[in-house]
Amino acid sequence: LAPASVDAHEPQVAMDPAGNAIVVWSRHENYQSSLWANRFTTAGGWGSAVALPGADGGFSSEIAMDRAGNAIVVWGRFQEDGFYVWATHFSAGRWESPVSLGGSNGYSSTQAQISVEAQGDAIAVWEKRTAHGPHERSEISANRYVAGIGWGGEVVFDYAGFHWGPSVAISPAREALL
Repeated sequence: LAPASVDAHEPQVAMDPAGNAIVVWSRHENYQSSLWANRFTTAGGWGSAVALPGADGGFSSEIAMDRAGNAIVVWGRFQEDGFYVWATHFSAGRWESPVSLGGSNGYSSTQAQISVEAQGDAIAVWEKRTAHGPHERSEISANRYVAGIGWGGEVVFDYAGFHWGPSVAISPAREALL
């Protein structure tokens, strides 16, 4: 999948019903992290590892795949004013440019998760801290991807208390559960 000399962490894998798969991992080199992927096809085996576009500094990736072999990867990335959640879409043999799904107002946005239904629609969710210290709070944020259209806007689902590690699932009827 990757050269033995590479310091790789947090591998994630998704597979379509035909047995094609994509694995994504975080690669650490010279105190920098980046996200990499490799695709397996039943027709040709493993391809070559590629750096995901715009994923320098990426960590904690998650991947999901639809029945046609299209995939979405979400991850966290630190920027000057906080942590943000990003996503990229794999379709027709290539990775698209990444999109920011939501931010943190100077605090952390972590634990990004993604669920993709059979036709390619998806929901990404993550925990977003809104305060630190003795009054620490967090929210659950989400963003919806519609196949053929793209991402919508960030939606905040919960304001009360502290939340950690949100998860999401989508039914064949395109109903989502957080």
